Amino acid sequence: MTLCFSVGNIDFIGKKLTIKGDVKFGFKVRVKGDLELYGGTENKVLIEVEGNFLCDGIIRGEETKVKVKGKAEVKGVEHAKLEVLGDLVVKNYLIFSETFVSGKIEANAGKGIIYGGVVKACDVIEAKILGNETHTSTKILAGYQPELIDDYLRKIQQSILLEETLNKLKVGIELGERLKKEKNLTPEKQKILEKIQKQYELYSKELEELLQQLKIIKKELSLYKSKFIKVQEKVYPGVMVGIADVFYTVVEEIPGPIIFSLENGKINIQKS
Repeated sequence: MTLCFSVGNIDFIGKKLTIKGDVKFGFKVRVKGDLELYGGTENKVLIEVEGNFLCDGIIRGEETKVKVKGKAEVKGVEHAKLEVLGDLVVKNYLIFSETFVSGKIEANAGKGIIYGGVVKACDVIEAKILGNETHTSTKILAGYQPELIDDYLRKIQQSILLEETLNKLKVGIELGERLKKEKNLTPEKQKILEKIQKQYELYSKELEELLQQLKIIKKELSLYKSKFIKVQEKVYPGVMVGIADVFYTVVEEIPGPIIFSLENGKINIQKS
């Protein structure tokens, strides 16, 4: 079956749907179970799969979107958007794609090429080749968890502001205590001192809770910082690799096999 005007859009509820042809321009396929697509797609196609997804053709088109809740195995992606909540296996290539994967990405079979666009995975990324001979700008991000990183940075900033506020309040308390000791503390100033003391206690408790939250987030972040990017054959200049919140841009061709990992807050490159 080729999905075209004679067939129309598909909303499938069942264990598995098999499409042996292509999905033509502008059509939508929504599947509650698994989907096996033995053709490819034209542009402006929407595919949503609640199970696993197998595609033996090429997913094409800048306005084509594929969302998979299970694991996915694709032959190739060109200029399309791909979102996978499981693992992704790439048989040949990802070219100028916008790819996000909650699990790991394996592009070790076939050509195993990733270049152009942005490819992100919460877990590890493995490929044969990153980038190309024309030094096309390519972003490869492993251990990608922006919400966690943004939350961590936001809470760090909050803790800095709280510490600054507490230091200012402490100066006011020390001044008030000195006036009290010298018996120069008027009833009006006594009220101000009590108010400052209450604020200090409140902000101290808030800072303590914030530091506990940061400790938990830091522990979670350490899991993502242990992820890596493994390349079998070569990495071309123009490729930016990232692990968690640390990034590195390749300026000279690097022969494989190599592993990009995170050590002491910096991207480390080593032979594998």
